[in-house]
Amino acid sequence: MEVKTQAPVTVLFRGDLLDTAILVGLVQSRVPIGVIAYTGPIDKEKMDYLRLVNSWLKGKGQPLSVIHPYLSYEQLELILSSPLQEWGWSNEECKAAIQMAGLPLPDRKR
Repeated sequence: MEVKTQAPVTVLFRGDLLDTAILVGLVQSRVPIGVIAYTGPIDKEKMDYLRLVNSWLKGKGQPLSVIHPYLSYEQLELILSSPLQEWGWSNEECKAAIQMAGLPLPDRKR
């Protein structure tokens, strides 16, 4: 798998399985990431997962996810389309990529 891009991408991140797999795939593919925008609801479990993902990102030399409470999902969805279909990743491949990156799988309610 190779993703070619010159400009850093903005990643929509809600802390679910597919978004976490996209983030892992982009980092592993060395795609430059500019902003990781979290737009989902915030509760203690989400914050704990965001902290864990941010710790992983920091260890990879990547920008940390930031919470964008004023941007809607629809606005951010236009920034980056999901590369999972292009990569041919199924849910099982998403789970495997996340686990191989050393991250726990997000809860279903995330």
